[in-house]
Amino acid sequence: MTHTDKYQLRLKEYLKQAGNPLLIKLLINGLTVEMTYQNGLLNKVIMVDQNHFEVDVTQVVRISVDVPDKILFKGLLKVRAHVIHTFSDFEKLNRNGLYLHHKDLTKKILQQQMDYEQRKLRVIVSNIVDIFGLDNDSGYNEIEQVEFLKNQGFHVVYYEQIENSIEGIHLFYETFMEYHRQEIGYSVSGLQILSADSHDCNEGFILPFSSDEAILTVDDICPEVIPSGRIEPIVRIKAIDLAGERYYSLRMHGFSLIKLMDIRIGDQVLMSDVQTIIGVEIEKRTGTETCFVLPEFCPNCGDKVKNDGEQLYCTNSDCRNKPVFNREQHGIKGKTVVITGTLSIRRYDFRKLIEQAGGVLAGAVTNQTDYLLMGSKGVGTVKYRKAKSLKVPIITEEQFRLMIE
Repeated sequence: MTHTDKYQLRLKEYLKQAGNPLLIKLLINGLTVEMTYQNGLLNKVIMVDQNHFEVDVTQVVRISVDVPDKILFKGLLKVRAHVIHTFSDFEKLNRNGLYLHHKDLTKKILQQQMDYEQRKLRVIVSNIVDIFGLDNDSGYNEIEQVEFLKNQGFHVVYYEQIENSIEGIHLFYETFMEYHRQEIGYSVSGLQILSADSHDCNEGFILPFSSDEAILTVDDICPEVIPSGRIEPIVRIKAIDLAGERYYSLRMHGFSLIKLMDIRIGDQVLMSDVQTIIGVEIEKRTGTETCFVLPEFCPNCGDKVKNDGEQLYCTNSDCRNKPVFNREQHGIKGKTVVITGTLSIRRYDFRKLIEQAGGVLAGAVTNQTDYLLMGSKGVGTVKYRKAKSLKVPIITEEQFRLMIE
């Protein structure tokens, strides 16, 4: 029996004990938060981070166009919601390709590591976690929940009622995938199927979207230092949609796979929806592709990297533990900046960015220089060596953009 056959069998078994009609809801691929309202007012919004600590993100989420400060219900209400950026908003905010995934940007904003005044997050509510103060002691079933949440002014997850049948589910799935999936405008990972009269949002059947593959072009391969000190390659690609996700780049764990598969800048490669390169279209090479050269120096601090044969490391603890820049602590206003290396846009455009932020672009590193902005191929230049000797802070393009946002 194939995996698909087993899945169909499990779905049929679920439908036998499910009610009629069914409720189908989208599974949203965003950062999950819980929002609490008391006496009709937004009281607290909590996000659980990767270390399972609760983080209060109330002030950030409150600015979203989807989050009402006041609701009609005067009891205690706790709802589960998903914080996202739409594809179009993420493209605007990620023009320089700094973020691999919309969740990376969303998390930085929620943790207040970036300015968020102009970044209107979208918050989509999926279900009620707790509710006290209802006239109805038995609570709401699934369809009553979404109607109640809509009436309170929340932006609720996309849903539909359908008849309880395999044919009905297949028809909904095919129609949604063909006509509605791209219209949604944000990342979704599958469907949740529930009895419309169910009172337990966790008892439904999960129908994930099928795997997908696509041919894409490798625009660049950029080394990046992660907190452990390991240097990992980031493969930059043109934006592409796969299985409800929009990808702009992908992280590869170590450089060995690039060498093994002989992935070159300019190659056309086959990518799966789990952010994995599964093949190189060697026969489509034109001769203009360039081989990736392992970096000898850290892209952040410029120190020589350690190569243990499998991984590259930056051994400079000051580099890998460098805090995230923010405008309040490390602004450009009144600062003198010098540029070296190759950047993502013209230096003329960088001059405008620096001047708009209140800084000054200079041509040479001196004792009066506040920052050396270093692009690719900047290590070893005269400006780089001068900055190192004068202990001038060296920043990357990513850090620069965080400083001026």
